[in-house]
Formats: sequence, structure tokens, C-alpha cells
Amino acid sequence: MNPKIEKISSLQRSQVLRERMRGLARQIGAGGKFPRVTELCRELGVSPTTLNGVLSNLEEDGLIVRRHAVGIFVADVLPVARHRAMVCHPSFFRAAQVSPFWSMLMDGIRARSTERGEAFEFYLSNPDDVDQPLPLALMDDIRAGRIAYVLGVGLHGDAWWMMQQRVPVVTLFGKGHVIVNLNSERQTQLAVSALQERCCRNLAFSARAWPFHQPDELRQDVLHEAKMWQNALHNLGLRCRRSWMKPDEKSIDDPELHSLSLQEQGFQAVTQLFQRGASGPDGLYFNDDNQMQGALVALHRLGIRIGHDVAVATLANTGSKSLWGHEDDLILLQYDPADVIDALFNSLDELLSGRRPLQEDQIELVEPQLREPLERVPLIRKPLSVLPIRGTEPTGEP
Repeated sequence: MNPKIEKISSLQRSQVLRERMRGLARQIGAGGKFPRVTELCRELGVSPTTLNGVLSNLEEDGLIVRRHAVGIFVADVLPVARHRAMVCHPSFFRAAQVSPFWSMLMDGIRARSTERGEAFEFYLSNPDDVDQPLPLALMDDIRAGRIAYVLGVGLHGDAWWMMQQRVPVVTLFGKGHVIVNLNSERQTQLAVSALQERCCRNLAFSARAWPFHQPDELRQDVLHEAKMWQNALHNLGLRCRRSWMKPDEKSIDDPELHSLSLQEQGFQAVTQLFQRGASGPDGLYFNDDNQMQGALVALHRLGIRIGHDVAVATLANTGSKSLWGHEDDLILLQYDPADVIDALFNSLDELLSGRRPLQEDQIELVEPQLREPLERVPLIRKPLSVLPIRGTEPTGEP
């Protein structure tokens, strides 16, 4: 009896076919015979040329044996499966800064690995150890050829050694052969456009200042975010107030900023923007959902109503509950973890198949999706009588 073969869509690539054939070999078992080429092509929906290319790769890997005029067989002794390593910068999982995005991402990657029949091994890098930025066990496995490829999160110098070993490295942020990034420029443009459509003209922006970044790195990231904000405002003919970009140039080098959690940064930004007696902005944009949590607390305490007194746009993630109860009032710039996972694995498959060279810093962008508030009505701004939050009264003249 022939094994069940599921047809492959023409939209899927040769790497998918290769993984399907590997699964079929495991189903048939060592020494077993494959169906004939004509039958495989018909059942899988591929051409003989495409199938022959994949069979050649599997034969080189020692998984199959082709015998002229006899057939295709699974090898009598199957090769030891190589594993996939997931290597992450530990700072992305620090409790005070954890976003639901990371657990959603990890769950999705584990599920995808299971579908591909690959062993999954998880490691945290040692970014503070210059001499040994990677765990010894991982380095030993790479040297022994047991690691087929590496998916990373936030890798930098620790990616260099793996790349030098000719191991394909695809990284979400950081360093690698392919670097998957979120399209922050497009995200900022969508936020400004959506706020402008709500009749907002005086816009403020709070950039995310990662607490674990070094001072120079933090400054570079914040200034880059500020530049994108300025460009987006300029493109739509809106005025940019430097004092309404948080952190501003005065506070960006303040050591205290490095000790603030993202929630505290959002809380502080709102209290500074809406000081007593000041004419505050009518539109706000936060590029982090953790920041937005702190901002929501400050807005509530100040009596400022989202969608009535001020319009608010923020970064969020599809399926996340971090802003639960407020989603219908906010302009959301969303990234779907499934899109990120697709970008990671598609880039990886291109490296493995040779469609992409093992060349460093090839950028792959994931696009944001805009979700508008339920009520899309122009914002009618009324003068605010904002009382200071206890402990945050501004100094000097009111």
C-alpha cells in the first residue's frame, strides 16, 4: 500500500517539497521503496525537474538511494537528524519588560518546528562574556555539525562566530545572514497619517528607550526613532515640536532614564506633556505597548479621555492582551507574530536552498497593519484643566 501523499501548492517552494519528502521517507521507513516518479509528481503536483532536484539533494544527504531502472529507496541506515538552535539575547525576556509578543513568537516557532519534523533546542546567549558569548554546549554541537541552522533574537557579536562556521543564521533584530526587522518607518508614517485623519495637528511622540541598552546604543536608537517621526510629520506638512518628543535631547543622556521600565517611561512622558497650565498635544504616539500601559495610567489619573480629549496611536501585536479593554479606543499599529515567523522561516529556506547567499546583513522587513478605533470621528479638542498627579507637580511658574 502506498503512503498517503498530500499535494503541494504551486506557491510553495522547493524547501517545503524537500521537507515533505523527508517526512515521506520517515513514513516509509528505512529500506522502503518510494512510489514511482510519475506517481510522486502527480500526487505532489510538481514537475519531474523540480522533483529530481530535490531527490538529488536528499541523495547527497544520504537519506535516499536511487537505483537505475529499479526505483527510489529510503536508505537502509538513516542519517542522524541535525537539530535547529534558537538563540536569544536574555534581555528580551527580562520580567519587567516582557511583552506577550515573545511568548506568542516562541510558541509559533515551536509549532513550526514540529510541523517540519525538526528537533528544537533553545539557548540564551552570554552577551556580557566577550570570550564566550555562546553556551559551550551549543558551540560543541556546531563544531560537530549537529546544528543545521540558527534562528536568533537580538544577536550581535555572538552571531559572528556561528556565521564564521558557515551555519546559516537568521535573526530577528541584531546580526545574521538575514536580519528580520519590523518596518518602523512605515509604522510611523501610518501612525501620523491616522492621527491627522482624526484632525490632530499638535502631535507628540514617545520613543522606546530599552533599559538594557548601553548609553551610546540607546542614544542612537532614540535619535533614529525621532528622525523617522520628524520625517513623517514633515511629509504631511505638520509642525514638529522637539519638546514633544520623549525622551527629549536633555533627558536622553540622563542616567535615570536607563533605570526606568518601559511602563514608567510612558507614565512619565504623559505627565510631562500635560503639565498644569500647558497647552498639551491633541495626538499621541507610543511605539511600545508596555509604554502605552504606563501612559494609560497617567491619562486616567489626569482625567484625559482617549478619543475625546486626545487621540492615541500605539504599537501593538495581533492577538496580544497587553492593552485589553482599551483596543477599541486606540489607533493600533499591529504586527502579527505569524508574519514574523513566516519571514524567519522563509528567509531560512532561501539560505538553505541557495536562493540567498550566506552573506551578512540581508534585511527582510515585516509590514505593520493599521487598526482604527471603533468610532472614526474627527477629534473635537476642548480646553483641558489638567491637575498634576501627586508627586509630579511641575517646578517653577504655573
